[in-house]
Amino acid sequence: MMAYADGLVGNILDKIDAMGISSNTVIFFTGDNGTPEQINSSFQGTILSGGKSTSDERGVRVPFYMRWDGVLPTNTTYSGILQFEDIAPTIAQICQVVMPQDRIIDGHSFYNAITGSSNAYVRNFTYMDTTFGASQNSKNTTRKLLNGTGLINVGNWPYGDIVISDSSQLDTIAHIQLEHNSTNRTIVLFGDRPWGGSTNEYIFSEE
Repeated sequence: MMAYADGLVGNILDKIDAMGISSNTVIFFTGDNGTPEQINSSFQGTILSGGKSTSDERGVRVPFYMRWDGVLPTNTTYSGILQFEDIAPTIAQICQVVMPQDRIIDGHSFYNAITGSSNAYVRNFTYMDTTFGASQNSKNTTRKLLNGTGLINVGNWPYGDIVISDSSQLDTIAHIQLEHNSTNRTIVLFGDRPWGGSTNEYIFSEE
């Protein structure tokens, strides 16, 4: 499946190049979730199972690539954290379009961050509510707080999360910060989904 997707994306990129519009076209490539748990893959001699519908990094971390010839540097890795809600504001800034001012907009533009601007917005954490409300976690670049209690080291990617049992002072600080982030929010209910479960919107007062 990955080889097939790679071929299809390659066809699109080749077409854009052939049309001569690569410098005026921003390309995003990403996915929506990890691989189902029942699927096993081999990675550097280790068999890894998927993590879809779980809060494990194998279930929530996905590839994210961008290409914009002449603007974004090639072979550069962005080390910050992003979430899907950040894409729309980023596209708006790229297109020089003002986002609606009469509503709360989820997400922040990461355009300045990926172009190296000094006034870039840096996301301090992401918040996730997975498996229809059964699991909540807030995460920064190194730590994840699961359901408000369990602190996890996410640096073991892609081999799976590591629960931190003996916390250092830095881990304690991370726990306090992530707990504050995940609880300092307002929950707005949007009713039931057609396929089951309720839809919630979390409005964070600060990051």
